[in-house]
Amino acid sequence: MQATKWFNELPQLDNIQVPRYLSVDNGMDCTPHLHTFIDASLQAFGAAVYAHYVYEDGTVTNRLITSKSRVTPLQAVSVPRLEFMAAVLGSRLTQAVTRTLNITKSDWQFWSDSVDVLYWIRGCSCYFKPFVAIG
Repeated sequence: MQATKWFNELPQLDNIQVPRYLSVDNGMDCTPHLHTFIDASLQAFGAAVYAHYVYEDGTVTNRLITSKSRVTPLQAVSVPRLEFMAAVLGSRLTQAVTRTLNITKSDWQFWSDSVDVLYWIRGCSCYFKPFVAIG
């Protein structure tokens, strides 16, 4: 019974509208700050980039700009390495958004729940194995 109702509602999907316009110059003196979130699991890893606006009147707006995900490789890879691959994906995605919207690097912020990735990013690459040192 639920499936019949669901199929009957499918034509109404044409009425759904998702706002896609994103402007850096919105007429107000407000520059977006990019917040990039990364995460990984044994099945997949990914990144999402949001624009965070704080206006003069205190209003805050967050908009998803883009996201990307990947399925984990077939060969066995540890979760910390997958988290690192997500960090690289997030970094590249943020750079692409920055080039498109002309946002300075000082307006970037990255978020990860992986202590390993944060350690690798802050550490000296000469102490790491090639998989981490190259990234």
